[in-house]
Amino acid sequence: MRSIPGSCPYAALDALWPEPLPQSSPLWLHPKVTVMPHVARRPTVAQIVTEIAANIRSIQAGGRLLQEIDMTTGY
Repeated sequence: MRSIPGSCPYAALDALWPEPLPQSSPLWLHPKVTVMPHVARRPTVAQIVTEIAANIRSIQAGGRLLQEIDMTTGY
């Protein structure tokens, strides 16, 4: 990547294509770029407690975790 005259001197990026950003992308090591995790929401404590309880019920019933991360895709 190169700097473009008159462009922004620094960038913090959280929505990228493709997502997840490949490890080979030059953005990871660019000195003027910070790659942030793409977070779509910020749950309240009550929402987190509700989700934890739902996960416990699901596991106890032989089910899976809700919103489980797919380790092959990284999200």
